Amino acid sequence: MRMRSWGSIVMTAAVVTVLAWAWAAGQSAAPKAQNIPRLRDGKPDFNGIWDRPRITDITRDSKE
Repeated sequence: MRMRSWGSIVMTAAVVTVLAWAWAAGQSAAPKAQNIPRLRDGKPDFNGIWDRPRITDITRDSKE
């Protein structure tokens, strides 16, 4: 029974280490607030193409 306890502790420590490493790696890839284009009044600049790409009509029968 004693070996099972140590195995659980080691496995838990390994999982926590991997999750902490993955979280830290994801945090470094987050965009910085200074890189956001802004208007003169400080609000985010949303100019650009915001339309959806062309999507095929899936309700139509393909044999037509």
